[in-house]
Amino acid sequence: MYYQPAIDRKRPSTIECEMLLPPDSIVTMTMDFDKVFLKYTEHRPDANRGFDVGSAVLTTKDPEQNLMRIYTDTLLVVLPTPDFSMPYNVITLTCTVIALFFGSLFNLLIPRANSHLHR
Repeated sequence: MYYQPAIDRKRPSTIECEMLLPPDSIVTMTMDFDKVFLKYTEHRPDANRGFDVGSAVLTTKDPEQNLMRIYTDTLLVVLPTPDFSMPYNVITLTCTVIALFFGSLFNLLIPRANSHLHR
């Protein structure tokens, strides 16, 4: 058995197992994995699509030493949908707070015109 762990954004995981199986046998292999957090530039234009897990390759050898490769189906894993409106909300809130602060400070520092007439 050979296992090569993945390196983020460089290479996928690799598992190689050599087994001698009797005819009509069933083998089930499972593997847990964690997807790293995606950078904001790595999200697809359609955020609801998810990401693809590539297919596995099963290489068999019959008693006559003939090799046959079988490719499994790919898997589509759905990700939580990111909310790209968050930067807009942050910018809007920040600008509102700055405007309120500047307006209040401006009213305190600048004397009102004709303020002597109202006394």
